[in-house]
Amino acid sequence: MASPTWTKSGVATVTFAQGRFFPYLASRQEGNQIVGETDDRTVVVADLGGDVEFIEGVLERVPASVIDAMHTFLKNSQVRWSKNTFTWTDEASTTHVVRFWEPIPLPKVRVGDDLYNSRFLLRVE
Repeated sequence: MASPTWTKSGVATVTFAQGRFFPYLASRQEGNQIVGETDDRTVVVADLGGDVEFIEGVLERVPASVIDAMHTFLKNSQVRWSKNTFTWTDEASTTHVVRFWEPIPLPKVRVGDDLYNSRFLLRVE
């Protein structure tokens, strides 16, 4: 089983180590719609096409260096948070072209001595 990575040409790779640092991942599909309400409370739905796939990652008890590396990667001008795509390679060595979707800013919740929790959502392009 390989360690998952985020890669982009010209940007330092982020590697998620195995063991307790390994991210919990879930894949899900959602409708591609924008939902809103008018002033008179009428619901308006814009259907933007087919379903969209997301990869959700949850990191628990990882060292600060992992979350700092993620933050540095996302801030890089080649990625620029959600602006540009990058490659997610999962633990089965399958590559996915993804876009960082949320949350901005990337959470960094201290849970122990130099141990933090975080989460991220990637949109599969």
